[in-house]
Amino acid sequence: MAKNPKFGDIYEIKTKNGLVYVQYTNRHPEFGDLVRVIDGLFETRPLVFTEHVVKKESFYVFIFSIRTSLRWKQLELVGWAEVPNRFKSMPPFRKASIFADPNTGKVKSWSLWDNGKETKIGRMTSKYLDLSSFGIVNVLGLIDRLEDGYTPRTDIDVVGRKHELGPIRLTNKRNVISKNNPQYKKLTDAGRAFLDNIDKNDSSLFG
Repeated sequence: MAKNPKFGDIYEIKTKNGLVYVQYTNRHPEFGDLVRVIDGLFETRPLVFTEHVVKKESFYVFIFSIRTSLRWKQLELVGWAEVPNRFKSMPPFRKASIFADPNTGKVKSWSLWDNGKETKIGRMTSKYLDLSSFGIVNVLGLIDRLEDGYTPRTDIDVVGRKHELGPIRLTNKRNVISKNNPQYKKLTDAGRAFLDNIDKNDSSLFG
């Protein structure tokens, strides 16, 4: 049985490009476990996860869910480190409008998601280029991102199926929690509504 995850836990993910490490930093009651993806690929596991190793992240994202992923052996607990102060409260995300150009997929408008409060920011500016996109993935979806070389800057223009390097490929069923998945029933009403909106619009809110 998987142990209860603790803030600060560091998990190893194996990808075709190398080893990647994520740190569990926070939990949202509706959207699940928040992890920061430690910057860089590793050939071998670090002996110690010092502050130098874990000080910088490539991006952060909600995962559904760490306990399930541990049980399915998609994650391996390998260490612990203090959570950076900037992640001890819920960090802000950018969020794409579901309304995009149907021909190009270009996002027409963005908003800032700050722990449930949304503020419209309009067109993307340099101020938000490195801000992570709001979304929920499972570990397999996260692996797809990592193997594609995803960074927040690779998904600033398009949403939904136009995503070449996007957070979730909606055509890849293993990355989406469907209504037939037992995990779907465990979501809160808000979490189910979030996923239903993706399915209904065939478009991603993930940025």
